[in-house]
Amino acid sequence: MTTPRLSILVPSPTTPFAWQNKPEAEVTKPMGAGGAPTPTNATQGAPDSPAGTAPSGPLGLLSMLWPILLIFGLMWLLVIRPERKRQKELEKVRSELKKGDRVLLNAGMVGVIAQVTDDWIVVEIADKVRVQFQKGAVAQVLEVKDKEKAEATAK
Repeated sequence: MTTPRLSILVPSPTTPFAWQNKPEAEVTKPMGAGGAPTPTNATQGAPDSPAGTAPSGPLGLLSMLWPILLIFGLMWLLVIRPERKRQKELEKVRSELKKGDRVLLNAGMVGVIAQVTDDWIVVEIADKVRVQFQKGAVAQVLEVKDKEKAEATAK
């Protein structure tokens, strides 16, 4: 009479989680009396290191760091790089401000530049109403079609 066999997934030191095991990691153990597995030699038993420990050595460290490096790389491509590009464009626009430009300020006001100095601009927001702002307060320079659109919404 043959004894029934039970297939058990045993985690290896490099793959501590059962879902990471591959079919070659299966170990067949003979069934003892009462359906319990019989003890086998140490080569078929549990691995030498506990299941929760990480692999050691330089490759173990690299395997733990690559997800962090991947996330940082994605953040660089999707967030940091485009934001730096926008900041450079905005600095270029602010350095090219001149009298007569129609600008949108960070405060939400729209006006025409009446005077420009090194760090400051004077913006006319209504007839004979002039306000002084730093150049950093300029959000964007409005073009002619933006001017027409702004006047249409104001009416």
